[in-house]
Amino acid sequence: MDVCIDRDALNEAVEQVHIAGGDIARANPIFAFLRLSSTEDRLEIVASNSIVTATTVVPVKAPTPGALCVPLKLFRQAIEVLPRGDLRLQCREDDGERNRLVLTAPGWSLALSIRSASDYPPTPTVTDEGIGLSSHVLRFLLARTAHAADKNLDRPIFGCVRILHEGPDLVAQAMDGQRVAQARTTGALPGSEPILLHQLACEEILRLLSSASENTVVRFGAGGDHLFVSTERTTVAIARLPGDLPEMPVEVSSKRVRSARVPRSLLLNALRASRKLTQHREVCLSLSSDGITVSSDPRLQEISVRDYVAGTVHGAPFELGANGDHLAEALGRLECDEVVLEFGAEPVDPISLRPTSDEDVVMIFMPMTLFR
Repeated sequence: MDVCIDRDALNEAVEQVHIAGGDIARANPIFAFLRLSSTEDRLEIVASNSIVTATTVVPVKAPTPGALCVPLKLFRQAIEVLPRGDLRLQCREDDGERNRLVLTAPGWSLALSIRSASDYPPTPTVTDEGIGLSSHVLRFLLARTAHAADKNLDRPIFGCVRILHEGPDLVAQAMDGQRVAQARTTGALPGSEPILLHQLACEEILRLLSSASENTVVRFGAGGDHLFVSTERTTVAIARLPGDLPEMPVEVSSKRVRSARVPRSLLLNALRASRKLTQHREVCLSLSSDGITVSSDPRLQEISVRDYVAGTVHGAPFELGANGDHLAEALGRLECDEVVLEFGAEPVDPISLRPTSDEDVVMIFMPMTLFR
């Protein structure tokens, strides 16, 4: 292999796909590598973790095409060290360097150990079928729900976002047993059956869409055992998962007896401050006549936190425990100025969180036992 490429172009391409790489199942160490394959005018970069495979291409000049696998982490670090400008990637078999990829730039030369491209599993074949979907629609659905999917790989169904049709709308739902998120908007997807996207794929798709403009159309399709989301140069292939999520809890659509409308950023800052200072996720939410107080366990001898967030409150004073990490993660996924927290009649009733914007989004959280 002999490839000439702009350093920034290579760095951007690797950034597009690298999160998909990793031996998450501890079954195949090759997933800790990137597969590089060059033709005369383009370089294909592949990263995979057995559930998600991300592929991108970048224009190059390649006097000698070839293919190989290079350590993902070390390759990223090497690119970041090298200066901006022209970069050359060479696998030289005539001078004893056949097991290394040499990266050269003005004043620099780095050599990385490599593996054969044949060691990498075959990548899913992308079909020409599928439909165009607004990147704005897909980004909205995944950004508002993916955080609520279970991060535990032992429970794959709870680790998914489900996207389904309800009339003219697309609805995305995720839950992990302690929280729920649902977002609704107008749109269409191929087929009529619900689609399950693993949370690992959702994060990679969001990364892919982060650089897309509002008017970009992505291609969303299905083929064999995989789903595909593609832009002009990058494709994310997601392994199909069996089963379905349980029914959504009634609190997604029901109204509550108490509510507080507060600034999103102030509540988020209070939760983050409590977590940073105490290192504990548990917080107490105290509803007063004109706001919410976020407090940590007062039994902590090193430090405890109390932060008042003014707002508009309806209902009698109330107090319950909550997972501050879950609340903060949800607030960080919203983009509105204010949010509405809704509570039931008892401290064991779930907490609802909704944006005050026109977005059709609701997030549900199970309470935690209050410290006493």
